[in-house]
Amino acid sequence: MTLNDRDILTHAGKISHEMARQLAEGEYDKFHTNRLTESSKQISDFDKVVKQIESTKKKGAKS
Repeated sequence: MTLNDRDILTHAGKISHEMARQLAEGEYDKFHTNRLTESSKQISDFDKVVKQIESTKKKGAKS
């Protein structure tokens, strides 16, 4: 198989369809877990506004 006059695949490969599927699913599982972890770390805009309102109320109550 060639692309732009370069050989990109010179043989049929040595990995079975099942092994390729398992590898892809394993990588997706890692990606998905990482994505969920990162999204849970981020504070939503709603939560930021709630904290701002609470701090404003506390400052107003102390005066």
